[in-house]
Amino acid sequence: MKIVVIGTRGIPNIQGGVETHCQQLYPRIAAMGHDVTVIRRSCYITPDNNILSYRGVKLIDLYAPRIKSIEAIVHTFLGAIKARQLDADIVHVHADGPSMMAPICRLLGMKVVMTNHGPEYDRKKWGKLAKIVLKFGEYIGTKFSNQVIVIAQFINNILVEKYNRADANLIFNGVETPTKSTSTDY
Repeated sequence: MKIVVIGTRGIPNIQGGVETHCQQLYPRIAAMGHDVTVIRRSCYITPDNNILSYRGVKLIDLYAPRIKSIEAIVHTFLGAIKARQLDADIVHVHADGPSMMAPICRLLGMKVVMTNHGPEYDRKKWGKLAKIVLKFGEYIGTKFSNQVIVIAQFINNILVEKYNRADANLIFNGVETPTKSTSTDY
């Protein structure tokens, strides 16, 4: 199965909760034998992460304007076009704002999985207009995605209450099991 990931800034070693989630998730999916490509925002690529693949995941860098209010949506739109060119079976969209592209992906003939990482519109960093756009993205993504993943029960409750979407898949974020230290030097 060919999976193309959009909505994230990218992997590896790009700061952000969604990015950490993706850096842990997609190498595992690739190891299961799936063809996984993450579309990265070129403005986050540094000499340290300027690579073509990471642990079995293909990486493609696309333009993204480094302007907070339009960066994610412009990049996700371009990512949707690229996913179609790559003949994706599934487009996996992360977060509320980028999820506005779910109908575009569906119109382009692709199946869409959306991961809702939580109500981004509740964060103080966003102004009134941005909060409206993020709420709209949550609505559009929830309504137009073939499947929805939530990372916490409270997010699932929001989708059931606001949009009557009771079939979301609850998949908690995991953590790497640390190696138990044998050292007694504390």
